[in-house]
Amino acid sequence: MQPALLRSEVPLSDSSMRTIAKSRAQVAEVLRGESDKIVVIVGPCSIHDVDEAKEYAALLKAEMKSLPNLVVLMRAYFEKVSLRACPRSAAGLLTACSKQPRTTVGWKGLINDPEINGTFQINKGLRIARTLLAELTSSGVPVACELLDTISPQVRIVFLSAVRSQSEVTLTQFLTAVPRRRCFVGCHRRSYYRCAARPFLRESTYDADVT
Repeated sequence: MQPALLRSEVPLSDSSMRTIAKSRAQVAEVLRGESDKIVVIVGPCSIHDVDEAKEYAALLKAEMKSLPNLVVLMRAYFEKVSLRACPRSAAGLLTACSKQPRTTVGWKGLINDPEINGTFQINKGLRIARTLLAELTSSGVPVACELLDTISPQVRIVFLSAVRSQSEVTLTQFLTAVPRRRCFVGCHRRSYYRCAARPFLRESTYDADVT
């Protein structure tokens, strides 16, 4: 499925834009040291049920009103893929990574296998993920995602208030070998994240040239 087709099917609403712009600004202020608030990303390990995700979002939105010292983002992760076992050449990266789970067995995530039966209806998974993000942000709940490839972000990154990545992603040769580029809050060598401005959060103690 072409990203442009899915973007036209599930557009970004005015209410979503307001939610995203406000939360991105808040997260950026925290990362720049201009705010004493704490950014908190909370939610399920990986979303597998859309109705349960909406229910959780409604409960989270109600709680957010009583947490003025926190910038709360809902964790909306859709993939369970690791780059640790992927080849070092960029040419074979996407094909190989689509077959490399974070563990040796198990479900690959809502985008890759939305039916949870090994049929890998990825187009359906992308549509479900974008639709859910549109509904969550339209309701006033900002979201954060983990991005593990360069394809799926094209259909959902516009809805994100922050991007999170683990060490195995930020240290991958595919991402560190590209030319230096400065993103919104100063992440270098990340053409991976340059398509729109949003804070970049890295869960790692390693030096991957990210500030």
